[in-house]
Amino acid sequence: RSLAPALADPAHHVREQLYLAYWDSQRAIKDRRYKLIEYRAGDGPVTQLFDLETDPWEMNDLSGRPNQQQRLAAMRAELSAAGEASGEMATPYGPAYWD
Repeated sequence: RSLAPALADPAHHVREQLYLAYWDSQRAIKDRRYKLIEYRAGDGPVTQLFDLETDPWEMNDLSGRPNQQQRLAAMRAELSAAGEASGEMATPYGPAYWD
């Protein structure tokens, strides 16, 4: 989809989410408020969840907080669906990636 309308009018929303990929090691999904990042570091997967409204510099990872587990699960499902819809490889936290 063209981003031209959003460049002309910042209030115009082109999409609700962005699916982000970096090589074969990192995947992320971002909506208007939250950003989920999953990648491999060292011996295993790393998950980070940020509230961009209250933490725009992504300094406070919410992924380990009990009150964020439902959001984390929902965003992981969205990340997986976006990866599948794009024809991408397995998401970084999926079993195929770690084999």
